[in-house]
Amino acid sequence: MVKEDGHLFHIDFGHILGNFKKKLGFKRERVPFVFTPDFAYVMGGKKDDSYFYKKFVASCISAHEILRKNYKLFINLFSMMLISGMPELQTKEDITYLVDTLSIDSSESRAAESNFRAILDASGNQWSTQLNFFFHNIVH
Repeated sequence: MVKEDGHLFHIDFGHILGNFKKKLGFKRERVPFVFTPDFAYVMGGKKDDSYFYKKFVASCISAHEILRKNYKLFINLFSMMLISGMPELQTKEDITYLVDTLSIDSSESRAAESNFRAILDASGNQWSTQLNFFFHNIVH
């Protein structure tokens, strides 16, 4: 993707669509959101007094809620992309994963927020994510 100022950035559609990376048959990624303790550390940690971590979580929850409120457009755009040939987006199940991840079946935003916080906490505490990130840093 290209930002308005010309900078390139990467969107990992595999994560968004639930297609987690494997290496030699081993599922390297097991959580839908890559967030290591290192990421929390640079934001001041997961402490109650960590301004930047709280701001990060609030931004994530706000973005999640915006996507939930606009889910029809979001799901329709991804549905139209089914014919694109993108390996991560080829079946109805890929779209169903998006619906489930956005907690669309929950009409209450608090339930969706709680679900998102649980995903964030699980992602930060997953040993396989930390191990995968460690080897990724060694390779690169």
